[in-house]
Amino acid sequence: APRGAARARARRARTFAEPEKSSEGEYGLNPLTGEPLEAKGQLTAIVTGVVSVALALGYLALVQVMDSREMVAPPEEAFGDGSVRPADERARRGE
Repeated sequence: APRGAARARARRARTFAEPEKSSEGEYGLNPLTGEPLEAKGQLTAIVTGVVSVALALGYLALVQVMDSREMVAPPEEAFGDGSVRPADERARRGE
């Protein structure tokens, strides 16, 4: 019986032992630094970060372009004649 218990402990130790990692790491190499990737989500995080920075730079460029444009006054007809009719008069007319 003691030998069986020792075998069971050894089997459990092998089952829960850390897997041996290759020189490239468990999930390959980081394309930017060449270091081994430690987890699957790391590549997703890198891609998400790159996309986020690209969107931020695009937004800043768009804001700069929009800000540097010359302001043009609206046409005169956009201002109207300046008259305001009371709400009850508009309701009578069906507006």
